Amino acid sequence: MVAHGGTVTVPYGTVRNTLTTLEATRIEPGLYDEKIYAPGIGMVVERALTGPTEYAQLVSVSGP
Repeated sequence: MVAHGGTVTVPYGTVRNTLTTLEATRIEPGLYDEKIYAPGIGMVVERALTGPTEYAQLVSVSGP
């Protein structure tokens, strides 16, 4: 965990009480991703902090 209780706005809308993490793997040493999760939804933002530029954000939610 890096931070909690934040707010982020994505195309889906504004989500509150987020949890931000920093992820690294042995498969890609030296590469780090920041992931932001929202309660009841899951991951809403993922961005590469090192390495190739990658960015994903929640656009919509469907299902129950």
